[in-house]
Amino acid sequence: GNNLGSVNTPGAFWGTDIPGPFTGEVLTFNFLSDFSLQYDGHKAYVDCFDCEPTPGVDGEEDVCQLEDTLDLNTLVTLPTHPDTSKVGNWTFPVNPGVLVNDSLLVVTSLATGTYEAMYILNTPCGGDTTIATINIFAPSNAGENGTLIVCRNQPVDLFSGLDGNVDLGGTWYDPSDNALPNSQPFSSNIQGSYNYDYVVSNGVCPADTQFVEVLVDECDWLSVEEEEMTKIEVYPNPAS
Repeated sequence: GNNLGSVNTPGAFWGTDIPGPFTGEVLTFNFLSDFSLQYDGHKAYVDCFDCEPTPGVDGEEDVCQLEDTLDLNTLVTLPTHPDTSKVGNWTFPVNPGVLVNDSLLVVTSLATGTYEAMYILNTPCGGDTTIATINIFAPSNAGENGTLIVCRNQPVDLFSGLDGNVDLGGTWYDPSDNALPNSQPFSSNIQGSYNYDYVVSNGVCPADTQFVEVLVDECDWLSVEEEEMTKIEVYPNPAS
């Protein structure tokens, strides 16, 4: 029939052909059992989805293990959908327990390495998966302070003065805070105490700095000493 009765309201329509589009809207359909005004039928609620949600953009970030948490939403461009109530969810397959409040990743619980987290959006018309790649770096380590005792003008291996585990690739600085080309300078020709700083950073974590105290004694590595050689035996004999 064509008697709309109370359903003849603004925005309502009657018939079998539904005008559109209805992207992002929720429609209510009244299925009438007869042509009377009793409307003793049923209601059906139908969600209308955009069949092509805007896909997200993957992202990658280097993170220091010293960080507490990382918001995955800042690493990627999330997919968009006209119906804002239809949102996706983050998943971290390697260790789901470190993912809190949907998008916060607890970095301190992860060992160094590369990980992937996925943001998954599902709709009746299709879905989208956006990937966040996280590279976890360990804190920089310059070892522990140490001391070396050398003579004046003696070549020094500064690394031998550091204790513990040491990351290579850093920079040594002399007592005047000048960068050294390597870790093997010559000691001062003046007796005394000199501090050489070692600074190392992996470019992600904060730099770590330690020092080696070089104690220069009164002896001179460049001095020429003479010793009397006695009771020398040469073998075989004769020999040249």
